[in-house]
Amino acid sequence: MRLILLLFFMYCLPITAQEYIPMLQEGNVWSVDVYDDIWEPPVGTPCCNTNTYQISIVDTVILNDLEYKRIGVDGWTTVNCLLREENGIVYMLMEDGITERTLFDYTLEVGDTFDVFESAYAFYPICLEMGGEPYDHFLTVSEINYEQIAGQNRKVISFNEGNGTSQFQWIEGIGNITGFSLMWEIWDITGGSLLVCFTENSQTTFFNGATSCNNTTLSIANFEKEFITLYPNPVYGVSSISLPKISNSYHIKIFNLQGKLVQENNQVSGNFKINRADYNTGLYFYQVFNEGVLIKTDKFLVK
Repeated sequence: MRLILLLFFMYCLPITAQEYIPMLQEGNVWSVDVYDDIWEPPVGTPCCNTNTYQISIVDTVILNDLEYKRIGVDGWTTVNCLLREENGIVYMLMEDGITERTLFDYTLEVGDTFDVFESAYAFYPICLEMGGEPYDHFLTVSEINYEQIAGQNRKVISFNEGNGTSQFQWIEGIGNITGFSLMWEIWDITGGSLLVCFTENSQTTFFNGATSCNNTTLSIANFEKEFITLYPNPVYGVSSISLPKISNSYHIKIFNLQGKLVQENNQVSGNFKINRADYNTGLYFYQVFNEGVLIKTDKFLVK
């Protein structure tokens, strides 16, 4: 009888005990669609502007005898964008270089609460402070499942928000179903966001019905939007938006984080100057139009 019980226990152990699947692994890439619904869509684009952001691990940094992964968004990397994980919890190092906040806690079980105020979710993108009041919000774990996702059996944590069910759902080793983290969800000027694909070990898994890892729908004229850049960014003094010489007539709009238009210029050519003295400290967004078509939307920080 004892032998039977021992064999039964040994058979069940691999099912009930599972090693934590790390999230911050070199080579992982998260593709996140962000929907902007406060501006008119480009010609031929239904509903909303869609920008797909590629989030990846740039390098490894050792600080305070701890190993952190530096995170980049579309190649734009902030110096302080450092994350680490330990025992199923993903931490973000704050700008003071000492304090950490919890980005994900995969040890949560049904009934546990997660305080968004104590997390890194008041920051965008990931490690860049948005300013304003901290986002104080509690999520309660409503359900725990284990599902075969991206080739592994992963813990899936679902949340509710008091009176209703939340769309927030964490997948072990991947992140939030709406993106790498919750950062897009509290971004007032967007209509929402979704994780569209996750790439691990060169294998890509699609989410939320996506069939592509790049769903950007901003119209592109006769030149690539990559040639439109703002430098230096962040803005400490005077920065410039470089504009391709293929056209002598651009239209530029600049919005603050709340979506309010703070500057608009017609008939712009060459380089467009952004002077620190004209702005309050914070995150802003610029749009470049050519012949009535939206060419590019991007962000910049004023310090």
